[in-house]
Amino acid sequence: MTDATEPTVIANDTNPIKRQLLQAILQSAYTNQLGYLDGMDPETGDIVPLLVGIDREEDGSFRCYPIAKLFLTPSELKPYLTPDDNGNYINQSDANGEPISVEFGEAEE
Repeated sequence: MTDATEPTVIANDTNPIKRQLLQAILQSAYTNQLGYLDGMDPETGDIVPLLVGIDREEDGSFRCYPIAKLFLTPSELKPYLTPDDNGNYINQSDANGEPISVEFGEAEE
């Protein structure tokens, strides 16, 4: 059984960087260094919702760096295949909110 305190990574490879990246994002949220930013795509002029890391300076200013693009509208969602822990991709994810169940083996460290 997976330790509930470990971040969940669903992937076919066991590259520890994925878990470390997720752990860094979770730690950033816990320490209030994670934020939302309405970024503008310089090519299209479209506003793009972004999850950003925030580096705060002592003078109160801060710098942001993008971490992920957020999906806000149903038109942005599309089916994705889910890794099966055996190198394959199965079960299309449902953009309508239907649950997907994939059983994984023991978590590898």
